[in-house]
Amino acid sequence: MMGYDFDRQRPILNFIVDFYCKDLRLVIEVDGITHLNESAYSKDLIRDDAMKEYDIAIIRLDALKVVNQTAESVKIIENWIVDFELTHPTHPTYPTYPTYPTHPPRHSLARATPPRRG
Repeated sequence: MMGYDFDRQRPILNFIVDFYCKDLRLVIEVDGITHLNESAYSKDLIRDDAMKEYDIAIIRLDALKVVNQTAESVKIIENWIVDFELTHPTHPTYPTYPTYPTHPPRHSLARATPPRRG
């Protein structure tokens, strides 16, 4: 999506998330009806807090809306990505340094003269 790779069913910390993008540090959770009960909701809060401690953002989407209103769900994610890119100009997508060496390294593995044999 928008040039980013998302992994499905990815283990993060002690949890398995629905989707994860390493470059964006973004988790997308598609929550079904089981997330409506109080126990699941409190576990989701604990999970979200743990992710936030590691600077991982979370988008939670309702499973029925994802199925029935897919375009709107995609738009929510795309808007988040656009906002992220605008607020993170030093993100790897926008390098602030050359990606090639500007000078030879101080130490080189190459030898000026071949080693002596024997």
